[in-house]
Amino acid sequence: MRRKLAYSNPVLANAIAKLGRLPQGDWHVSKTGGKLFVGDTNWNKSVYLDETKNAAKFHLNETTSMLVQVQDGTTCRDIAIESKPAYDIYVVGGGGLPGFFAAQTAPY
Repeated sequence: MRRKLAYSNPVLANAIAKLGRLPQGDWHVSKTGGKLFVGDTNWNKSVYLDETKNAAKFHLNETTSMLVQVQDGTTCRDIAIESKPAYDIYVVGGGGLPGFFAAQTAPY
């Protein structure tokens, strides 16, 4: 089963990208390197990740048009935005159901 990300980008350098509309709920954003602003199209900040912070969560009270901006001439890699529940299943939970079934059928 593949993860369905709301937004992903392998490399974004000193640029702005529009994400479209994200539904109400909890979200998780991650990146490597650089400084990343995530907010709505009116520039209201949802989260800001600097060089030392590579992941965060944020909440949207309603469906919102969003954008990301890599700031200060930096480059961000492996940017991913996904619903927090999906992130929890695939990352925190160790990969979701396939791993569960594999563990159940392992020989003893």
